[in-house]
Amino acid sequence: MKMEAKDAKEVLEALALGAAAEVSTQGQQHASRLAKLKRGSWQAEVIRQAPDIKPAMNATELRVAMEDSQIAVIFLPQQAMVTAEIIERICAQSPFNKMIIWETDA
Repeated sequence: MKMEAKDAKEVLEALALGAAAEVSTQGQQHASRLAKLKRGSWQAEVIRQAPDIKPAMNATELRVAMEDSQIAVIFLPQQAMVTAEIIERICAQSPFNKMIIWETDA
């Protein structure tokens, strides 16, 4: 069976998202899901490059992404300037439920 590079990339993205979903937890006061992925893991690297996943580097970008109904998954790279408290507060204020993938050192 021969697979095109584009198809292989889509399969990897689906596997990476599935792995993130397996370790995700629901927020404390909202219905969005938060998944922590270890920095440098293959899942984080694939998700970082996925065109359908919106990166957010700070609280403002996270808030904008949370308010956009067209965005389903948000990626917070390890260097993003957000804390768990900021994530919880923004998610609680958002009218939409999202999957947030947070790259961490742990």
